[in-house]
Amino acid sequence: MRLVKYFFPMLAAAFCIAGCDGVSRDQLLVRPSADETKASRETTRQVRAALSAVADRHGFVDITAESSVEGTVAWGVQPAGSFPIEMGVRSVDGDIIIDLRHFRPGTKDTALYRRIRSELIAELESRLDEGVMFVPEADHIGFSARPGSR
Repeated sequence: MRLVKYFFPMLAAAFCIAGCDGVSRDQLLVRPSADETKASRETTRQVRAALSAVADRHGFVDITAESSVEGTVAWGVQPAGSFPIEMGVRSVDGDIIIDLRHFRPGTKDTALYRRIRSELIAELESRLDEGVMFVPEADHIGFSARPGSR
């Protein structure tokens, strides 16, 4: 009985001491202009260039060829030990989706993640006439595997 009485408080204390990991994720959307049904090649090229500029500054490695996500335009990962930051661009139903994701220790976005997100938004805004908008987390657009991939 004594063990049961102290089990849950000890379990809660263990979780508090051990800490927890979290995921930071943002999704940006670039919509085609009103007279287009899908984003133009030039817009896609500019989005890819913006991602590349930020990726180069932060030492990301291009893993686009390894992506099994349908519509992948570019994908990169920052090799940061156990907690890399990933960012990528993909085309979904004529829109361009920019994904930024970081599995990280703790419960808050890291300073590096916030800096990369800010730089990416600034790069996109400087290169595009179209608006860039955040997608609320509840409305994030999921990933679809390419046909024939694992």
